[in-house]
Amino acid sequence: MTTDATTLSDAVLSELLSFLYMDDLLALERTLADVDFSAIIQASSQQLLEVLAVKCLRLTDAALEAIGNHHSQSLNRINFSYCRQISEDGVKATVRRCGYLRSIKLKGSPAVTSSAVTCIAESCPKLETLLVGGAKNLTDDCLLALGNHCPRLTALDISRSNPFGFGRGGITDNALKYLASRCQELEHLTLCGQGRLTLSVLSSLATSCPKLETLDIGGCHDIISNPIALGAELKRMRGLHELSVAFTRGLKGEQIDFIASQCPQLKSFRVDGDNVAAAHA
Repeated sequence: MTTDATTLSDAVLSELLSFLYMDDLLALERTLADVDFSAIIQASSQQLLEVLAVKCLRLTDAALEAIGNHHSQSLNRINFSYCRQISEDGVKATVRRCGYLRSIKLKGSPAVTSSAVTCIAESCPKLETLLVGGAKNLTDDCLLALGNHCPRLTALDISRSNPFGFGRGGITDNALKYLASRCQELEHLTLCGQGRLTLSVLSSLATSCPKLETLDIGGCHDIISNPIALGAELKRMRGLHELSVAFTRGLKGEQIDFIASQCPQLKSFRVDGDNVAAAHA
């Protein structure tokens, strides 16, 4: 594909759009550059609902600006995961313009900071899905903002870039408990690597989030350190179907078996890649 937007004829654009669009979804090639992305966005005749641009390593904030300029009123789902050239400022500018976003996926993105997540929360009150796993150091402030502004949240991934839960920073119990109390529609929660959390957060999740179906507490050492208490809290989560405790390096075989026995509702219980629940079925 050419890198000169002025040479993209109407016929070429039409062919590209017919290939890339699927029911108001724009799925992009990983090699696409900003200028071609912008040309496609500008030439689109329909209102986009979703842009899928995973691992498009050449895209920058200019791509985000293009969708904000042309589809801010219709767009409700974006996925720019692993697009490493977009910035925090670019994300903030986009969500401020695209206030109808319901799903934002920015996994593995350097653009994700606590400030960016706070801006997302304040700008997108209809948000249902936020996947920002791989962020280096999200803080309590962004969880408080999500709790205050996004009561419809059903899926949240705030896993850390270090899945083993070591290092400074990370979220604390009080912030997650507050989020759970305000976002009671939560169904999917990924906390991998959040090593500061303790077992008390599970009690809050069991009480406040009865619809919780999937939970990833891999690398959350304090949560996993007491398997008997862990099993008791998980047993209260009647709707929980999938559990992951990967990256723990501490659970013994009999402890894993005990947790599985306490949670017969689990369809999938993953411990460092092994599906324990399937083995006990």
